[in-house]
Amino acid sequence: SQGLMILPNTSSELIPSKLSIFKISRKNDSINLLSYIKGAGKDNLIIIDDTSTGDRNFIKNYWKNIGGLSSITATAKSTRNEALLSDILLIGQSKLRSRKLSRTISAKIEHNPRKRNDIDSLFLSVDLFKARSLKPAADYNFAESLSVFLSPDWLSEGQYSLLEQDLEGAVIIDMPFMLNASVPFLNLKHHQRNRFFAIGYDAFEISLLLNTNTRRKVINLKGLTGNISIDKTGKITRQSLKTQVIDGQLEILGY
Repeated sequence: SQGLMILPNTSSELIPSKLSIFKISRKNDSINLLSYIKGAGKDNLIIIDDTSTGDRNFIKNYWKNIGGLSSITATAKSTRNEALLSDILLIGQSKLRSRKLSRTISAKIEHNPRKRNDIDSLFLSVDLFKARSLKPAADYNFAESLSVFLSPDWLSEGQYSLLEQDLEGAVIIDMPFMLNASVPFLNLKHHQRNRFFAIGYDAFEISLLLNTNTRRKVINLKGLTGNISIDKTGKITRQSLKTQVIDGQLEILGY
């Protein structure tokens, strides 16, 4: 029978041909963001995932496939990440060189630790709570010059604040609904925003459009999950929204 299937990450090989497929995958968000990073002229990434996302190897391999020169990976296992960033950025080695030089010349020296200079970007595939500690930890470890990109975990219940000071400067990709987009017909004062609600709402809208689009026109929908397009064959594509935190505010960059 005709209908709409919501497909997160699995293959569509065994799905009946009469079903329309609404693929909605966090992996596609990460791919979108990696392409954006490469288009911005970045080449060398630090990739940090957590135990929930567990996708650092996928991100590393995709980065290599689109021409990224190098990448370093790690997993954040807690919300205290100063030591993790310090190790990755080789701050400890810088301090060790200072101590060795001090002993060699038998004199105390003034020293400002230096981070490694072969990295230009930090890609975070973690929940919001860890992201809010990793970005300041990077700044603390003399990595203010690194561009920071965040593809947040979809399973956590983290909500974006009206003022995201700890993520200042970071580029974030997520559903517009989660990025505090205004929804006039919903009263959200006493409810947390939820990705499953956004997916369900957009699926209902898509179902209506598929049933009424008898002339098979190209349709574009600004949905709660992102920018949705339906081509003449009924193929559905979706893109999440990219934003950047400027003065604590989420500023739109585009899809």
